[in-house]
Amino acid sequence: METILSPTQLWPGGVPSTIRLHPDSRLDEYHQEEEIKGWCQFLKKSRTSLSDPEEDRAQRRDLIEKWACADQSFRDSRLFVCLVDKPYDPENYTRITELLILLYIHLARTSNHPLRFNNTSKPQIPAFILDATMVDQYKRILIPENLPMSYYLENADFSAMAMTRTGTVIFPYLISYAFFVIDNQSCQDGLVRILNFSSNGQIMQEARMRPWQIGRLTMLHSSLGHQWDELFDRPETSPRWNQPRKCDNSIDLQLPILEIMAVLSRRGDVPPLNDYTSAEWAEEFERFAPEFLAYEREGRVSDYGWDRLMDVTCADYSHIRHARQLAAALGRSM
Repeated sequence: METILSPTQLWPGGVPSTIRLHPDSRLDEYHQEEEIKGWCQFLKKSRTSLSDPEEDRAQRRDLIEKWACADQSFRDSRLFVCLVDKPYDPENYTRITELLILLYIHLARTSNHPLRFNNTSKPQIPAFILDATMVDQYKRILIPENLPMSYYLENADFSAMAMTRTGTVIFPYLISYAFFVIDNQSCQDGLVRILNFSSNGQIMQEARMRPWQIGRLTMLHSSLGHQWDELFDRPETSPRWNQPRKCDNSIDLQLPILEIMAVLSRRGDVPPLNDYTSAEWAEEFERFAPEFLAYEREGRVSDYGWDRLMDVTCADYSHIRHARQLAAALGRSM
């Protein structure tokens, strides 16, 4: 399991209270550049080259504190992260694994895993911000609203943050990206939380979405250049299609995965795949998550490694029925 941060990368004692996020969430590119000019000049004069990583990190934190306390004088990625408190608890692990498999389902006008566009070697597997065994000591890291601070400010990451002339912190161009989060609530309702932050690290837009609704948005963003501020206005993000309106309208991750699909199909929740049979879903899931169904039958899902999930970086994939229909139309066999 990939871990983004180690305890040594966290700010000892937490980020000091004197270091504040910028209050204005509406800074455009021009005003961001104006705001951070002094910070860039300060770094040019004050930062020295250090070969030891820990000394360099300590220096970066010291520079942030000095600038934040002075009288006046991005990382380019979208993240798929797991912020569940106890991800290796057998029940939580089973629910997260089922949710990861459900993300392979794509509907009309999409042809791949919704997070394939993330710039990582295994975009289908969420990263932990911190080693799961350390979360009791660092609860603040697991708060989704704190993601920019947890990921960038704790580690004093100068590639993703800057400081304004008033000594506040901003995250240039953060608005252009989205975080995809599996959190504690995801284990209860089966929805993935999508967060878009403003340059001052505050949530600007968010949605909780069913896994198979996400692909349309990521395709429009990554392939056609649509911005997240317009994508959050699309019907796919509407609570009508994602939030449970009744107690029986969420995705019940307590059920075995084939039973989950049977419930969703009866409700008409996965068009145009609502008439898929249990055997067809079993064939799909064997492709997406080899041997998962066998582990599930034996009650050993907690032993199922996420690295066994199908790699989505190489090529597009069609659902089996559609692939067979296309092959038949072309006079080919599968």
